[in-house]
Amino acid sequence: MRFRELVECEFDVTEEACRSRFSATVEWLLGEILIREFQAHSSSFGVKISNLSDANETHGIGDYDVVSVLSDMSLAYVECKSGGTNFDQIAKAIRRSRLLGSAATLIALPGKTGNFETLCKVLSLKVHPLHDVATTVYRVSAFGLASSEIFGWGSTIFIPLTSDSLKNSIRTALRLADKIRHNTITYEANFTGTFGSEIQNLFNADGFRLCW
Repeated sequence: MRFRELVECEFDVTEEACRSRFSATVEWLLGEILIREFQAHSSSFGVKISNLSDANETHGIGDYDVVSVLSDMSLAYVECKSGGTNFDQIAKAIRRSRLLGSAATLIALPGKTGNFETLCKVLSLKVHPLHDVATTVYRVSAFGLASSEIFGWGSTIFIPLTSDSLKNSIRTALRLADKIRHNTITYEANFTGTFGSEIQNLFNADGFRLCW
């Protein structure tokens, strides 16, 4: 408030402006974590790709919040929803990911939507755009890694921004994305059914604790 006494300066303190700056900061932060902690080669935020479309819609792709080149030269796409989200926004992010051909797609959610029960309500009975079935939202954490919980919906992975260790949650998300990518048939076939003991054993064997 003391800065308001500087008569010659103008301040944009609207909620929209503050949220925009906060969102850009979160996008930058996630990109920097990928570079500094996970040896990504590079990362950019607010990425726009021209002439990117599919047969269903040729406009309105929007920008990619974070695109990073990982250590194996594959692409990671992170969608940041710092102000909450809904099903349509999640479906659009999944569509962007498909068009980009990213090896890992992560959707970072704020405290409210990043809560497991709230995410279940958002996605309840919704058909997953990639699997064409209504799939179950599940929780995954890595054995031996504290504060590493993430959420999944089919092959789509969500990171709660309120995690006590954002780095550990990202580590778990990247590991799970890699497992799904290299064992697609085994993993994705499970998302269309119930998570029985056989499915739990699959996740456990890969170092994940699964619950839903």
